[in-house]
Amino acid sequence: MILLLASALAGVPDGVRGFAAPADVTAAFEEAKRPAPVCTELLAGHAALCFKVWEGGRRRWVVPADLEAWHTDVAALRLAVLERGRGRAKGAIERLHVAGGPADARSAYLQIRDGDGWAAGAVLSPAVLSDALGGGRFRVAMPRAGVLFAWADPEVSGLQPAAASELDLILMVAVREAWDAADDAVSPMVHAWNGKAFEPFGQARPKEDKEP
Repeated sequence: MILLLASALAGVPDGVRGFAAPADVTAAFEEAKRPAPVCTELLAGHAALCFKVWEGGRRRWVVPADLEAWHTDVAALRLAVLERGRGRAKGAIERLHVAGGPADARSAYLQIRDGDGWAAGAVLSPAVLSDALGGGRFRVAMPRAGVLFAWADPEVSGLQPAAASELDLILMVAVREAWDAADDAVSPMVHAWNGKAFEPFGQARPKEDKEP
């Protein structure tokens, strides 16, 4: 297993990073008549995992020609981000509480803010977030390329339905606001980890769609 892993990663430069992007990122590049980056699925229908590489002190998108030059493929890039990013993502986790809320489970959440591409690694390694939140199910969102929010499912946090719903609403609004204001926006959708896969959970509506 170790030899297979080493072989798969051998062709991937150390400077490769994974970045979350909107699910339709490829179409956006094609519309702009620019070479589309290499991408794969991150959160089905809502976020893609694309790649950038550091070269000569600058960072650029990884494109299909790079895969040929490096004698590698998208699966190996994804594995590299997973293996190299797991520890980085764990170290980048901030444990926070909603401003003005009680300093307990009723306001607790995790945040990762990382401009070097390691935030996406936490989505590829759900166990990192699950362990940090007490194990089991949790919610996660990536409103921006380098920003991740996560918080525990009520069955893990022990919150009563009313308190859990309030926390969900507060954080979904925070996710929406971060997405609305971003120049590197990914998705306002919050996903839930069910122990095996991520499923869409919900999102806050735009302010203009809300009742006065």
